[in-house]
Amino acid sequence: LLQFDAAERDPIVKLSTETESKLLQGTHSVFPLPNGCVSEAGWVNVLEVVSPEMMYVQMEGMLDQVWRMEEEMEQFYTQEMAGQKIVPEKLSVGLAVSAVYRDTAWHRGRVVSIEAEREAVVIFYVDHGWSGLVKMDTLMCLDSQFYKLAEQAVPVKLSGLKRLADMKYWSSGIVREFKEIVNRAKGRGWMQMREGDNSVDLFMKLVSRNGNKWGPGMMALINQALVEKGLAVAKTGHSPGVL
Repeated sequence: LLQFDAAERDPIVKLSTETESKLLQGTHSVFPLPNGCVSEAGWVNVLEVVSPEMMYVQMEGMLDQVWRMEEEMEQFYTQEMAGQKIVPEKLSVGLAVSAVYRDTAWHRGRVVSIEAEREAVVIFYVDHGWSGLVKMDTLMCLDSQFYKLAEQAVPVKLSGLKRLADMKYWSSGIVREFKEIVNRAKGRGWMQMREGDNSVDLFMKLVSRNGNKWGPGMMALINQALVEKGLAVAKTGHSPGVL
């Protein structure tokens, strides 16, 4: 994911794909900020795709609030040189921190594992869906003023889908195809919540590999597109969402 350069004291170290996938799937609920939520319907940015049953989205309507908060973090930690460094002995899984990402800006994060032998911790950046292995001595305590906004990288899953009959897990090939579809739509879509368990219908303007739209300028339901491409199976009795 990210590369550590010891000579330049870059705080980010490379993460394996396996580690990143486990990070995204297993640790969302322990962060002590208000839990993130999404509106019943609205424009979203798809931040990270793990599988059709796990992806992180961010509501576009919240971007201004995130940017304003991070500008305040930059003022607080960099310009004013305020805040407290985290004592390594006090680090624990689930701890809220302020951490620098590869954009060299401060962001809110959560400790999801500790790599003591590398003097680093795995951080999940709760407003952007990023992850990285960060050196302990670069972390700052998250000041109380930055706890007000709920985390903005929210986990959801596509509604009405199940894995192919012979698959115990979503294959890497299917996940790769799903990511390509999302990337061709530039990660932006219209999302509608379904009842319960954070299931959603996701609509995007799909573009094929040769640049032609899949439809006449229409928004396509990604849930249904995965079924049509043979990447997933529709659950019995499930009604596809409509705009």
